[in-house]
Amino acid sequence: MVARLPNIIDGLREQERLAADLLARGKTCREVARALGISEKTLYNWRKRPAVQRAIYNMQQELIDSSESKHVALMPDAIKTLTDIMNDPAARASDRIAASRALLNGAAAYQERKLLERTVSDLESQIYGVLELKADTVKEPEPISEMDLLKSADPEDE
Repeated sequence: MVARLPNIIDGLREQERLAADLLARGKTCREVARALGISEKTLYNWRKRPAVQRAIYNMQQELIDSSESKHVALMPDAIKTLTDIMNDPAARASDRIAASRALLNGAAAYQERKLLERTVSDLESQIYGVLELKADTVKEPEPISEMDLLKSADPEDE
């Protein structure tokens, strides 16, 4: 059997990349091993490799980013639906209250997130400001002369 060379970009062979993708999507080691026709021990050994760990992490981040963008795209429709339910006099009172609660909770979460983002941004600005101040106030060390180097550390020599 001829072993395939790893991909130059990420250092993974094709099966390792497939395993990383399946693991990133939440499959168990047993499921991944069976799907790829390898032993679980082989998969566990692959998972120890930093390149495989990085690939799993990166794929998980891509899945999260993709999911977030899909959710953001659905928000206007969700808000409209909840608003319609909330304003529909024919809807049950419990449904109208649930829609109102969902809208209020969403608005509160949004405000909280924005406040947190502003706080973090302010703290970052303060930290960078302090770091710049320190960089400006740090004095260059005075050059050491040859005479200083030749002086003895023994107080009796003075």
